[in-house]
Amino acid sequence: MKRIAAYLYKHPALLFIVFTMIAFLPVLLPFFYIKNDLVTQILPTRFVISESLHSGFFPWWNPYINYGIPQYSDMNGGFWNPVLWIIALFFRYNIWIITYEELFYIFLSGWGMFLVLKELGVSKKLSILLGFSYLCSGYIVGHMQHFCWITGAAFLPLVFLYFLRLNRKPSFRNFAAGSVFAFLFLSSSHPGIIIGALYFFFFCFLAALLFKNSFLRGIIHPSVIRNNVLFLTMVSGVSICVIIGYSEALPFITRGEKLLDKDTISNATTLQSYISLLFPLVVHKSAFFNTDISMRNLYTGLLTLPGLFWFYKNPNRKIVFFTFFCLLFYILLSAGGPFKMIANKIVPLASFVRSPGEFSLFTVFIMIIAAAAGLQSLNITREKFFLWVPPLKRLTLLFLSLLPLAIIVILVTRNSFLFTIHNDYGQTIKQHIKNMIDRASGWDLLWIQCCLSLATIFFLVRCLIRPDKFGITLAISLNLIVICWLSLPFTGVGSKSKKEVDAILSAAPGGIVNQALMPVNSLPRDSNYMAFTGMPYTYMKIMGTPQWNPYPIHLKNNAAFFDDNQRVQFINRQAYLFLSSDTSVNSPVNEDLSFINVRTTGPGYIRAQIRNERFNYITLLQNDYRHWQVFIDGKKTNHFTGYKTFISTAIPKKTFEIEYRFKPGNIFTAGLISLILLSACTIYLLIPGRKRPAAKQDS
Repeated sequence: MKRIAAYLYKHPALLFIVFTMIAFLPVLLPFFYIKNDLVTQILPTRFVISESLHSGFFPWWNPYINYGIPQYSDMNGGFWNPVLWIIALFFRYNIWIITYEELFYIFLSGWGMFLVLKELGVSKKLSILLGFSYLCSGYIVGHMQHFCWITGAAFLPLVFLYFLRLNRKPSFRNFAAGSVFAFLFLSSSHPGIIIGALYFFFFCFLAALLFKNSFLRGIIHPSVIRNNVLFLTMVSGVSICVIIGYSEALPFITRGEKLLDKDTISNATTLQSYISLLFPLVVHKSAFFNTDISMRNLYTGLLTLPGLFWFYKNPNRKIVFFTFFCLLFYILLSAGGPFKMIANKIVPLASFVRSPGEFSLFTVFIMIIAAAAGLQSLNITREKFFLWVPPLKRLTLLFLSLLPLAIIVILVTRNSFLFTIHNDYGQTIKQHIKNMIDRASGWDLLWIQCCLSLATIFFLVRCLIRPDKFGITLAISLNLIVICWLSLPFTGVGSKSKKEVDAILSAAPGGIVNQALMPVNSLPRDSNYMAFTGMPYTYMKIMGTPQWNPYPIHLKNNAAFFDDNQRVQFINRQAYLFLSSDTSVNSPVNEDLSFINVRTTGPGYIRAQIRNERFNYITLLQNDYRHWQVFIDGKKTNHFTGYKTFISTAIPKKTFEIEYRFKPGNIFTAGLISLILLSACTIYLLIPGRKRPAAKQDS
């Protein structure tokens, strides 16, 4: 065992891969899948991109979400993320592929944190343990379903790493690498995390500017302003496609404007959620925390709190105060309630964020870095067992006092899964586990947490006395793994098997096939799709939406249409391409669908032959967004918005061919510029340069 550990210690990237696979083993097993938003919002858009590419369509437009959205402006889907494109080109997205992709990001988060801490001069052992703490943190475990929050957590450390390096040594290699990782962060993260990162790096810039002549002397390059302006310019150039793509959509989507205060305080990481720093399991079973279950967990292992304690005993009070201010800023910003309502008034961009709980990523990030500094100062100056005694003693007394309390309450109330185990005789292990999770009370989770924490502390104390550094590492790592396993059933994985999920999602024909004309009301309504996917027609690749499906990107004109019940009922009686005498509700339409011979349908492209004798207009049931072009017999024709949101065109009374093309020329140009700059930076980075001096290995 120790020989294997020694080998992995010498190859930390491999160590983080192994640790990720063990910590998230339930996610890898075929018996479970990552649930909720991942399969109802994230996988559908990736699925369409993959299917489009394999069928010869470039997926600028997704026609299957509420009558179509510009996919490149989808801030929720990560359209510009190069990892997505590599996977979509070489594979076809399904529940297995997206699971592996998410685990890759989780590995990257821990590996990135490890590199950041090493860059800050933290010992290798501490960097590894706190890297484990980050990738197993309650934030990541709690937000497994929120895919674009995980990608933000993955790329944030790598952007910060090169922010540190270029401010220490402003070489072109550091600027290029920083720009690449900043692009990956911007192209894949949720907008709220991007807004949070703007403030985070502004605070980092202020710290570099304020302390460059004091305790950062010799660490930060004197030209702080010049270096950061240059870095911002390079990031803007490389990310021009993301900037233009997102900014173009803002005037046309419902989330492109400030939200009402009442819409920005839900899904917060409430102040009482910080109990999870000691009791990560307990927060899953109580209304006391007053927020969604996915927002409550901030656990970062047993090292963080002692590390923070020792960090705030740092004699340099200026850096302590500055760090405390930054930490408090994110704690209050993510807490929702009156704090978020005040922030909406005084903190620019805060009112655009619907779920303040996503800002807790920066709380976790800052806590781990501050804890690393505290632990490192202890490790360098006074590595003595007696310094660990007070915090461990207090924790032991806390857990020992709460354990009998939990047991007494359970015995009195009989509110525990322990009293119902006998009812599960004859069931499978999977059903047995599911029943225990469903029936577990908050008091159950409390006594389990106390037992687990006491066992970890007991093992940790024995290893500190010897001292046994391998044992210390093992104790802390096992604690993180077990807490991760026990937390995943609540917020990370669902009870369906991947095979069951894949069977539902793959029931529709592969690729993009021509869609038959039929009224929207007559579209297939498979109960599995309707109940499970949230956006069934996206997986089935069918244009038409009888009723609005909740998705973060919602065009304003489409929202106005769904608010008009009379128009919705009229449109639901039509096929996705229909003829009419005028464009008013209940106008005469072609009941004979043979008048329209559809040749090609796909994302952003429809071609059909029309036999028209008496109608004046043709309407395509796709949202009339900019960049749509209509051609009749090869000649570009004007079109207008009909029925509040659709593409309507005046037509001649004859047989003709009509084409609809979605061609965002400016977005294509911006994408090409980003691709050239990104490729140039990547190629430059792949050219071998002078190696950095090897860091001294810890014993």
